[in-house]
Parts: sequence; structure tokens; C-alpha cells
Amino acid sequence: MQDGAVRIQLAAAPHKGQSNAALCAYLADAAGVRPSAVRVGRGSSGARKLVEVDGPPAAVAAALVARLGPLAETT
Repeated sequence: MQDGAVRIQLAAAPHKGQSNAALCAYLADAAGVRPSAVRVGRGSSGARKLVEVDGPPAAVAAALVARLGPLAETT
């Protein structure tokens, strides 16, 4: 957690949406949802992004905390 956001570093190149696709795939796997349920809502061309995940909020949050650790937990 850094400045109220989860920080994720990717190895994918920021070219033609490759890093956005890698981020969405990673978060889909971590949240236990299908890849099409995750999308970049804002910031697709910048380093800071708002990512939207479809699914029951409590279940998605619990899966992300389990995968990313308690620092991903929101208060």
C-alpha cells in the first residue's frame, strides 16, 4: 500500500496496452474472477490507474487480501 493505493510492478512493456492487459490478467487471477471482469476504468495511458473488478465486493476484496496480503485491505 502506498498513498492509499496498491502498488503493483509489472514486467510487461507499456506498448499497445500490453501492460494494461497484464495488470488486468494479474488482478483477475488474484481476485478469482474471469479476465473479462477486470478493466482499467481510468488512467489507461498513465502510471496511476483506477481498475474496476466485477463481482461481489466482499468476495473480491477477500480474495485480493488473501493473494496480495493484508496491506491491500481497505479500512
